[in-house]
Amino acid sequence: MNLVKCSKYYAQKTIIDENILRRYKQIILCLWDFINYHY
Repeated sequence: MNLVKCSKYYAQKTIIDENILRRYKQIILCLWDFINYHY
């Protein structure tokens, strides 16, 4: 999953799941995967 798709996926998921910390954790994991993949 690329970064944009990943972020949009979790942003949409947040509408259903209102656990904000969980959303940010997932976005950080997306960014971490993105960074590791490209560097």
